[in-house]
Amino acid sequence: MLIYDCLNDEIDVEKKYDFCIIGAGISGLILADQLSHKFNIAIVESGEFSINKKSQELNDLIVSGYPIRKSHQSRIRQFGGTCNIWAGRSLILNSIDLQHREWVENSGWPISQSELHKYYDLLPKEYGLFDFNYFDNSKYDDFEDDLYKDIFSNSEFSSIKVGWSKNTPRFGKKTKIYKKLSKSKKITLFKGATVEKLCDSNGKVYKCRVLISKNRSFDIKAGNFILCTGGLENARILLSSKGQFSGGIGNLYDNVGRYYMDHPSYVRKNIKLKKKIYDSSMFLKFLKDGRLKNGIRFSESYQRNHKLSNNYIELTPQYPESYEKTFSSIIQVAKTILKKDSSIEKKINIKDINLRKIPEIIYLLSPSEIMPHHISRLYSQLKNLTSKSINSENLVISHHLEQAPDRLSRVILSDKKNYLGINNLNLHWKINDIEIDTANLLEEKFIDRLKGLGWLDDNVKYKSI
Repeated sequence: MLIYDCLNDEIDVEKKYDFCIIGAGISGLILADQLSHKFNIAIVESGEFSINKKSQELNDLIVSGYPIRKSHQSRIRQFGGTCNIWAGRSLILNSIDLQHREWVENSGWPISQSELHKYYDLLPKEYGLFDFNYFDNSKYDDFEDDLYKDIFSNSEFSSIKVGWSKNTPRFGKKTKIYKKLSKSKKITLFKGATVEKLCDSNGKVYKCRVLISKNRSFDIKAGNFILCTGGLENARILLSSKGQFSGGIGNLYDNVGRYYMDHPSYVRKNIKLKKKIYDSSMFLKFLKDGRLKNGIRFSESYQRNHKLSNNYIELTPQYPESYEKTFSSIIQVAKTILKKDSSIEKKINIKDINLRKIPEIIYLLSPSEIMPHHISRLYSQLKNLTSKSINSENLVISHHLEQAPDRLSRVILSDKKNYLGINNLNLHWKINDIEIDTANLLEEKFIDRLKGLGWLDDNVKYKSI
């Protein structure tokens, strides 16, 4: 792989590539790997090999609609993209996600679930993602688990499975895919290169304009261009490309930037338990080559009959405050030890740590994605052998909302420009009644069912979002 550090290197602007892939995140790099067997590829990445503040400033948004989490790092300009910081969480699209639903305006995709499945198999084998065969509900239903059985023996609900691979797949510089791509003679990487716009002639894009600074630019020519920069930045590039059409490339019907959707979520704590819960696949199931968790959604027939969206909820045990206090003390010890100029005696109180409980507390409260898989799996197996209940008095319900397509939920170019002279985006995000109504009904039905089966305290009431 030939690498251009665009800030410092002289660039060959005469070469024409078969494909120009804009964005070196997980999708862009997988495409580059697959296409480079036959074609000459240019990869254009706005960031560097490591994250830096200057590149991240290019993600700044004006938010005029529903507020987004300011501290949420969902867009990373770096080689490898956002998967440099992700937890490796994987789901598949259900068949209903892709179908036209009469009660959901503008729903439906021109692809089927079976069409996608032939590509799913490629991901675990070649790129280390979770094995999608585990998402076969009938094969991995867990009716020996009392909590699972009580929830899903009712036809109202069905399981939606979430998976994590044994090792979180990353695509940055110190990874297997980088080493593989670096050996290719058909790939050229341009880093520190931000695409301003695409240039078209006679209905075909033939080059892209790349900015290094406000006053420095160059063009990359290619037979085909693929945008892999995410929903927001893809729209920004198309809307900025006003060569032959004032609305931007692909925007003849004013749809570019519209129908913006995100992943709204909501957390409800203090769902008081009435009886003990043991290790359950509703929380996390440790497999030989990964981790599996069951979410809860309305069945597809129930969604159709009641005109609902495909929301789901997840369950997490809520552990006693004493556990969280001890866990925080353990983290403080670790931080103090790493500071060479610090004194442990001055920084922490060892009495805060319940030494006997340390293994269980670390296992329970450490995020599953950062705990080494072999340790988590071994501890889980030991707990199952001892038939020890989970030391939790309450459940936490996490809502994950599926948004209905809304043409008024959109991004447009604002008048404000960043340091490269590129227009920032104005995000007008909308959340509608169908996803909120589904969330409220799902929590109500779920709580009523678990109360009726003796799992929850009778005083637990559902709350509207």
